[in-house]
Amino acid sequence: MTLTFDQWRAITRVFYDVTPLGDPDRFAAEVTARLHGRIICTEARFTRQEFRHDPGLIKGVDHNFLLYERYFAGWGRGLAAEDPAHIDRASIHLIDMSRRYRSITSDVVTAGVCIPHDVIGYDPSRDPAYRVVPVASPQGRMLDLAHANFRFAVARNQADAEELATAFLALVRMLMLNGSDTRSDGQPEIDRRPLLRAYIARNLANPDLSADHICRELGISRTVLYRVFQEDGGVVRFITDRRLDRCFAALMATTAGRGAVRRVAERWGFHHAGNFHRSFRDRFGMSPSDCLEQDSPRVSPIHGGIYHPIHEWVRDAGS
Repeated sequence: MTLTFDQWRAITRVFYDVTPLGDPDRFAAEVTARLHGRIICTEARFTRQEFRHDPGLIKGVDHNFLLYERYFAGWGRGLAAEDPAHIDRASIHLIDMSRRYRSITSDVVTAGVCIPHDVIGYDPSRDPAYRVVPVASPQGRMLDLAHANFRFAVARNQADAEELATAFLALVRMLMLNGSDTRSDGQPEIDRRPLLRAYIARNLANPDLSADHICRELGISRTVLYRVFQEDGGVVRFITDRRLDRCFAALMATTAGRGAVRRVAERWGFHHAGNFHRSFRDRFGMSPSDCLEQDSPRVSPIHGGIYHPIHEWVRDAGS
C-alpha cells in the first residue's frame, strides 16, 4: 500500500522526525517490517525527504540498537554521530541509533535490519558509531549474501531464519565492528563458517548442491570446505542432516495420506526410500510416517521477545 506523508510520519515517529522535500501531496512511500525475535527486517521505498533522529527528543523509547542499511536505489547524505554519511547502492552502512543521525535522501529503495546492542554484543565505548563497507569488496559480498538469505528466510521460511540470523549477525560483528581477529599482516581473519552455513541453508532444495557446487559458486578450495565442516562429520553429512531436519518439520505439518512421506522426501533431495527411512530413523529415533501421526509438532518455535521500541511500529508497518 502506498502511504501518504501523514501516514508515513505516523509510522516512523518512533525513529525519526521526517520532513518532505518538495510538495507533500506528491510524497509516496511503502514499507514492510518483519520481526525475528528481537531483530527487525525492513524494506522500504520513499520519495525525497529529510530524516532527523535525536534520541534525546524521542521519549519512552530504548534507542540502544544498530541500523544495518543497504540502499538498492537512490542516495542519502548527512551525519551519523559526528561522521559524514554518504549512503548509496555501492555501500553498506551500520549506524548506532543511540546517537544523533540526520540524512537528506532522494528516491530511495532500501532494506535494513534493526539489531539491539546486546544481541550483537555492541559496546558504544569500544565499537565504532558508524561503519561503511563497499558492496563490491569481499567483506561487502559476504554481508550482502548473508543479508539476502536472512531477509528471504524471515519473509518466507521461518524454519531457516534462526540459523541464517546467527550467520548474518556473526558477519556483521566480524566485518563491521571490532569483533574479528587479525592476521599477521593486519587484515581481518575471515571465518567462512557463517557464510557457508547460510549458503547451504538457502540452497538445500537445490538437487545440485554438493561439495563441488559450493567450491565452484563461492570460490573456495575443497580443503578449506572440508576443514570448516570437519567437526560436523563433513560437508556431505552436514547437508544431509539439514535436509533431514527440513523433512521432519515438513512432515509434522503434513496431513497423513498416500504418498505424503515420499513427496516431502523428494522435495528435499531424498529419492531412495530405503536410505531416507534409515537416515531419518537414525537421526530422530522414529520413522517418517510416525511424524504424520503426532498430535503436536516436536520442532521448537523460534523464541525471542519483542523489541520494545518497534513492536508497535512493526504492527503499523503491516508486517
